[in-house]
Amino acid sequence: MLNKVLIYLIIVLISIILYYRTKTEEIKNKYTLKIILIVIFHHFLSNYATFGSLIFGYHKIHLMILLTIGFLWFSSKDYTCPITMYCNEQTGQKNLKIFKDLNYHIVELFNFNISYILLLLICYDLYFIFKNN
Repeated sequence: MLNKVLIYLIIVLISIILYYRTKTEEIKNKYTLKIILIVIFHHFLSNYATFGSLIFGYHKIHLMILLTIGFLWFSSKDYTCPITMYCNEQTGQKNLKIFKDLNYHIVELFNFNISYILLLLICYDLYFIFKNN
């Protein structure tokens, strides 16, 4: 289990590094402790949503988190994450609607649609939930 946690923490660290590399010094200077903590939480949540069931299992918990995230995305007016929108508004980036973390870079590199990845992960969780019952 310790190896799995270490792998997850490395993924989160890579995600945070990639995220901050996309920010200008002007934007970084606007980050308060509250925003930094929210952004770190967002990285943990975002990367758990993508890699959580692949690394840890716990497919029922993962599925509930995915469904919650999907609901929040699709219930917003622009299909965007409310955490991302809040952080961007607080740092003067009101027009930016993307959280440029590891997931963003993977989607860009392979030209994936994030909604399809969410659906694929839901199917993956459902497969293991029904397989184990």
